Amino acid sequence: MALWYRYLVMAGMAAAIAAMWTADRAMVARKHATEGVPPPPAPMALGPWRGRDIPIDPREAQFLPRTEIMMRYYQRPSDPDGRAVQLTVVAARDVSAFHNPDSCFRGGGWSLVRKQRQSVPVRAEGEPLLAERLLVERDDQPMVVLYWYATMDSLLGARGHAHPTRLGVAFDALLRRTDQPAVFFRVVTSAREGEEQAFQRSTEFVRELARALDE
Repeated sequence: MALWYRYLVMAGMAAAIAAMWTADRAMVARKHATEGVPPPPAPMALGPWRGRDIPIDPREAQFLPRTEIMMRYYQRPSDPDGRAVQLTVVAARDVSAFHNPDSCFRGGGWSLVRKQRQSVPVRAEGEPLLAERLLVERDDQPMVVLYWYATMDSLLGARGHAHPTRLGVAFDALLRRTDQPAVFFRVVTSAREGEEQAFQRSTEFVRELARALDE
């Protein structure tokens, strides 16, 4: 009985991995026939937050071929300097175009102090956004990072389809039989005044972003 049980568990895991691989490969195949897709529109004004574009360095963009990138700083007038949030949105036809964000931080000289799965309550009703939360540090400058992946038709988990990993989006696309482009979101802010204060600021920003993208 124990042998059969182990066999069934291993067979189930193999089937799940194969399904994720199939979903990812299907999206990879589509990218050759389709041009790049622009990121979802995020207004310059998000509630009390006011944005300004960050120019994309061509040297950095070359490390993310087959993608379209938008980067902005957002800050509230009542917040002191240094309390802005940086929003990065990357859109692509398939999740294979995205890099591992943790590796990107390490490659940029940042130390990964802590990583955890984080539920972010973005709406009064409905499921919270499930994201990865990082605390990174470089030159005594700590930063809180939130990031997640989604498909273009469910940008901030309005129907529970945002995921903290690339494989989650690929598997979700297979189950829903959708060919919607994949989108990566990252929100970064300084944690010099404390990690929890920085997380609270990020949460308040993501709520405004969710409200704008729901409209």
